Amino acid sequence: MCSIVRINQVLAIRPANQGMEIVPTTNTAPLPGRPALQQHPHYGAAIRQLGGQAQAFDITDVNHTVARVQVIARKLGPLNLAWVPRGPLWAPDVTAAQKQNAIELLARSIPRPTLRLMTPDTVEDAAILRQFQHRELVAGQQFARLDLTKPKPERMASQHGKWRNRLRHAQNANVTYQCRPFKPESDQPLLDLELQQRRALRYKSLPAGFVHAWARANKKAAQLFLAKDRDGLIGFVLLLIHAPTATYHIGWSNERGRALSCHNLLLWNASNWVARRGIKELDLGLIDPEETPGLTRFKLGIGAKAHKTGPTMLALPRLHLPKFRNRAA
Repeated sequence: MCSIVRINQVLAIRPANQGMEIVPTTNTAPLPGRPALQQHPHYGAAIRQLGGQAQAFDITDVNHTVARVQVIARKLGPLNLAWVPRGPLWAPDVTAAQKQNAIELLARSIPRPTLRLMTPDTVEDAAILRQFQHRELVAGQQFARLDLTKPKPERMASQHGKWRNRLRHAQNANVTYQCRPFKPESDQPLLDLELQQRRALRYKSLPAGFVHAWARANKKAAQLFLAKDRDGLIGFVLLLIHAPTATYHIGWSNERGRALSCHNLLLWNASNWVARRGIKELDLGLIDPEETPGLTRFKLGIGAKAHKTGPTMLALPRLHLPKFRNRAA
């Protein structure tokens, strides 16, 4: 057997690793588990909507799928770059030996001179990559993840006391709440509000074009949750749905909204809305206790748990690169 990977129209054929094979797949159903946004078919569809290249692959062991991985390909000047973000996604019954063999096969199947950039979703997977000459480029990050499988009263009980008090304050205020799909043809003003906030607070997020591409490629998978009082809009939250998980993408509030704790209300209502529709987990995005302690307390205050990913790693043997830190959005 042999494994075939096509990245940026470069074809590589490698001997299979102990019966394992890596093959392109068009199966849009994710493996069991809770894939990160970047490993879901919806993300690949949005990248292709933007004119980029994204391809999913199954890694099989004697015809049994042990992992699925989505590879994003792009050009950096004369160089080809293959990026594996927050993957692979493992089957629930995968063994430690299969993980070792699958990561080795994935690392070696991406052909040179293509640059191999990988961000494993766990520190354990990163440890395996180090064995195959991958060096740390960007330090691992922490994400806040909220488990939505517990009943609503249990989830409320897991909230920090101050967070729950702010939620009750917002619930008792004269605030109306609305949920609807994001509309690319008319909702750009909302993205503009968040962009102004982003510049003022100096944090980073994906450009507005990504939201438009996501909404066009994945119908009703971008959901807006809006809060209003008698004077109009005071805040909103935008979630990207990628079942069985969802991701908090951006949020905005004005001075009135912050005074009324509308973000607590929006996030609580949004989490309940997706939970009723079978979503198992809400990814609240980056946290950094040192750089953004207030934002970290807010995201963990709803009952979320911190999850640390592996570092972003580059396959450049014998090259020692400095580590950089990313600020939470």
